[in-house]
Amino acid sequence: MKTNDTRRTFIKVGASTLFFGSILGAGLYFTPKLNAQKTLLRPPGALNEKDFLSTCIKCGQCVQVCPYHTLSLLDIKSGNSLGTPYVDARERGCYLCDLLPCVLACPSGSLNHDVIEASQVEMGMAILKNPNKCLALLNQEVTQKDIAQILTHSNKNEREEKVLNDVQSYVGKPCTICADLCPYPQ
Repeated sequence: MKTNDTRRTFIKVGASTLFFGSILGAGLYFTPKLNAQKTLLRPPGALNEKDFLSTCIKCGQCVQVCPYHTLSLLDIKSGNSLGTPYVDARERGCYLCDLLPCVLACPSGSLNHDVIEASQVEMGMAILKNPNKCLALLNQEVTQKDIAQILTHSNKNEREEKVLNDVQSYVGKPCTICADLCPYPQ
């Protein structure tokens, strides 16, 4: 009888360990795939994604020299892209600074050193998530309520403060805020 109890306990413990181990393994395997963004906005001068990932040494020097704190490093949820720099445009867009310090700081060449002017940068295109709410597309005037919504943005830097001060002058006029205040107007 004692042998049966030991065998039964061994089978229960073994089966539960196998079950929970496979759940944990599947979670660790699929989490980066579920959380990874399909397309990332890389720093100015970045090579194509495949070449960027193979040349970036994940040193973070580009992040350290960014004067507007625009660049961040991807965390463990990003899988193979772990430690690589990206721009979260919803948090803070890239200002394409003079001299592009992030490009100059890159020791590996994953940020193309031939890019020396903002006009040479090809970083992406803004896409409206809700075009039916864009005042410019709707040909509507800017209201004080719209301005108040813009001013609620937290973590403002000096350049953003200047832009937000200029926003007040748009009340009662057709909306061209995004185009007028873009750091790279072309």
